[in-house]
Amino acid sequence: MIFGTLYDTAIELFTAGKSGPWAGLSLHHLTEADAHTTVRQALLQRRMPGESTDTRFAILRVFLRNLVNTSYPRMSSEGMLDLLNTIEASATDEVARVALLRNALPSRLQDSLDAILASSRFEGMIDGLDWLGGRICHYGTLENTATINPEGFINDVLVLSRGDRKIPNMGIALAANLLADLGIRTAVKPDLHIKPTMAALGLGFNDADAIRAIIRIAQNEHAAVSQNPYFAWLGGLYPRDIDRLIYLIGSDNLHLDGRRRKRKAPARRALMIQRVREILGG
Repeated sequence: MIFGTLYDTAIELFTAGKSGPWAGLSLHHLTEADAHTTVRQALLQRRMPGESTDTRFAILRVFLRNLVNTSYPRMSSEGMLDLLNTIEASATDEVARVALLRNALPSRLQDSLDAILASSRFEGMIDGLDWLGGRICHYGTLENTATINPEGFINDVLVLSRGDRKIPNMGIALAANLLADLGIRTAVKPDLHIKPTMAALGLGFNDADAIRAIIRIAQNEHAAVSQNPYFAWLGGLYPRDIDRLIYLIGSDNLHLDGRRRKRKAPARRALMIQRVREILGG
């Protein structure tokens, strides 16, 4: 089972300590009990920490916070969070809040804000926030991974990141991350951890194929994981769960707070790939 192998690898990595063959691969050195607790908490963190999807402005908050989650942000993550909190406290209705945002955001991010609020980009919808709300509802009604259409999810990612409806400053990985941070468990982010891992395993060599590969693994293993008492806490297996495990191992960002050992990322990915290859038969 790939999911089980990745989970066990994560536990071993974060309990390795400062000696042995895995010494120095991770910044984190936990007891086994703490490792289980922390990894499970990370997997169960469905949405962006501290955010919700209960209102249009709540969805907009996640959208804007994602926009600065890049290597070259137009604004710091802390600055965006402070701005959103200040505006939410200063105005009670969406129109007033959006007006304040337009005046406060850097011009490049204003373009992104205008795009997600433009009705012309999302046929049949009020705007992009309405479209995102619809996607949250759609994926929330899926009974299990067997009903996931990989091409449908890929198309949703492309709606935000390609073609006439592309949101400025948003590529495929960031679009997928947005859907994940909105709590969509179908989401897979083809990032610097997912893509090299899937490519090394021969399961996917581009963004779309990497997404398909993770969804396929989740679909193949959903029943086994759901019936395993060891994973009863998970509530069934979805693509996002596999995505998150690969991210935790590859990034070392175990607490989802930015603490990581970046220079050891290639070695951690190699370890993960080796373990998965063993159960794939070579």
